[in-house]
Amino acid sequence: MFCTQIKPGVTTSDDILSLFGQPSYRDDGAKGPNYWSYDESDDNALFSTAMSSLGLGTAGNAMSTKRQLNIHFTNNRVHDFSVTQ
Repeated sequence: MFCTQIKPGVTTSDDILSLFGQPSYRDDGAKGPNYWSYDESDDNALFSTAMSSLGLGTAGNAMSTKRQLNIHFTNNRVHDFSVTQ
């Protein structure tokens, strides 16, 4: 399940990079990341594969809607996140 992979207050930005690769959009501050977004429409193969391995779709299948993962950070740790379609 997705929630077991990303834990607010525990999961770091390095953990997120390991899971999903480089974000499609990032807002980084002097003390680390503030907000990252992963957009499936940017053809991020690692993102699609990771989402599939977390039980959120099947890699390689055409989808009519594209998923987006939004992650907010505090002190270099996930503060909260959401997945939209």
